[in-house]
Amino acid sequence: WNKWYLYLGGVLGIFILTAIVIILPRLGATQGFIYIIGGQLFASIIFDHYGLLGMEKAPVNITKLIGIIFFVMGAYLVTISKIKV
Repeated sequence: WNKWYLYLGGVLGIFILTAIVIILPRLGATQGFIYIIGGQLFASIIFDHYGLLGMEKAPVNITKLIGIIFFVMGAYLVTISKIKV
């Protein structure tokens, strides 16, 4: 038998596609994908750090933190660029 969490890919895929259909018309493609990729980044950091779903633990280190900081800064710059001055 397969482990129960192997089926999460299909369920989460449906959730992500539904979120894309709802979010993109309201926020635009750039911001919508920033939120989607940001959520996946956050989830992967949590899964790696705690070794969830049978994965090997990979604690958060300075390189990962710098990557997250760059992602957040980029998302912020994209968001403020939409503000009309």
